[in-house]
Amino acid sequence: MIVMPIEFTQPTWLFLLIPAGIMLLWWFARSLSDFSKAQRVASLLVRGVICLLLTLALAGMTWLGNTDEPFVVFLVDRSASIGAAGRAHAAAYLREAETVRGGQSAAWMSYALATDRAVNDWQDYERTLVSGALAGGDKADATAGVNSAVATGREPRDADRSERAIRERGTDLAGAIRTAAAFAPAG
Repeated sequence: MIVMPIEFTQPTWLFLLIPAGIMLLWWFARSLSDFSKAQRVASLLVRGVICLLLTLALAGMTWLGNTDEPFVVFLVDRSASIGAAGRAHAAAYLREAETVRGGQSAAWMSYALATDRAVNDWQDYERTLVSGALAGGDKADATAGVNSAVATGREPRDADRSERAIRERGTDLAGAIRTAAAFAPAG
């Protein structure tokens, strides 16, 4: 017996198939179109496939496959408790890890009270290091937030700085680990 390794992240959406099936059959039986029966059956099948695919997408259908390829997620603490020396050490470690990584898959993610988006491209993440957020730059650079400064090329607003400062007041390691585990490929 072959078992398909399929997982649903929100399986309760699958119950939507019941009313969708009933509605499709009702429309098929009550249709006022003058199509031939073969065309109406083909239309029912196409609509059924569309409803099925939409419901599977809502349910978060995922095909799980095993892999032997290692995948590393680097989590970097950007809270205020990490000083300039710690940020510089983290930046140096990440640069060293990147040089020895080779072709292995990896992702980089910063966290404090909230977790930043995961990045699976070293050049994108290195821009955050260069901007001073991890490399031990001054407090204004560290609290400014890399996303607005690097992406737009403008100086961050005071609201951006205060939001980043509030986020740096604590560390949510459990949230960072949950996000990293979700980002890693299954298997």
